[in-house]
Amino acid sequence: MATFGNYEIDGPNLASATTVFGPCPAPPTLCTTVIAPDGYYSDGTTVRLQIAGVLQSPETCATCGGECDGNISVANGGKGQFLVSVNTGGTTGAVRIEWNVLSVPDGFRALWNGNIYNKQSTVNYGYMNDLGGVVASLTEPLFTGLTGAGTGCAPLPCAAPCAALNALPVYEYLGGSWNAMGTTVNINSINAAEIKTQPGNPGTGVLYIPKTSPGPSNIDIEMYGVCDSTAFNVTVFCVAALTGVDTSVMNATQVGACGLAITTTLYTGPVTGTPGVPGLHDWVFTNPDSGVAGANTYAAAGYYKYNDGVDKWFRVSSNGVIDLLGTC
Repeated sequence: MATFGNYEIDGPNLASATTVFGPCPAPPTLCTTVIAPDGYYSDGTTVRLQIAGVLQSPETCATCGGECDGNISVANGGKGQFLVSVNTGGTTGAVRIEWNVLSVPDGFRALWNGNIYNKQSTVNYGYMNDLGGVVASLTEPLFTGLTGAGTGCAPLPCAAPCAALNALPVYEYLGGSWNAMGTTVNINSINAAEIKTQPGNPGTGVLYIPKTSPGPSNIDIEMYGVCDSTAFNVTVFCVAALTGVDTSVMNATQVGACGLAITTTLYTGPVTGTPGVPGLHDWVFTNPDSGVAGANTYAAAGYYKYNDGVDKWFRVSSNGVIDLLGTC
């Protein structure tokens, strides 16, 4: 989530330095006469706040951003870009992210290992990215919330050049609180395809990131407040394997699925269900990591039988989300 650049320090490492200089031209040009602007600086291990050319006490990066399983929120904030980097642990598995806009429209996307994730299934509406018959970009922030909620909101969509979202202040979550970074970002436009606000509150949106390698351990979250009354909660859970559900193979009909033997295993990502017990709007994946490097892998669209005491069935949509379920 940080902005990378060429900087110099007056010590062997950031932890022992007293001042950051720059930004510098490309190496080997030196720039130790130019004190870097106030703000936070990190070398990937340590983060320090610089004020008037003096670095403050060092913090380890594992604790300076967000920690997995912890809720991070904004209440009655203003317009802005909100950034947080969350340490999810140094193992492999699926990372569950819960995103709740609390009715006021906000934008969201997550980044890990060079890949962008914005697909959400919400408690009340299910798969969000194609609501309204228009498929959203898989790389741009997805805006959800209650249509018409909030005060002082930018128009949604907002055609280029979107004057209402010029010079948005940037905030970063560090040390357990939101910090104004003293920088701004311009949102040139927000396309209609990325606006998925609804007449009813969507409820919590859930997405899963397949963390298929131990590192990087941090997942970066970008959130965009477009109203003066921005409010949201986000929780990034520690990496863990998904729970399997023993099922039949896919069948094109509910009746056909109920006549099949249970011979395979799928893995649900709960939205309204619980681990191992499918629920409406849950994700269904083919492996316990929720996918392979850079992409989720969903169960094929169709009907599946499972048993939780009695034979039941669920239907997976073309987007990998359960949209119907019942008893055989």
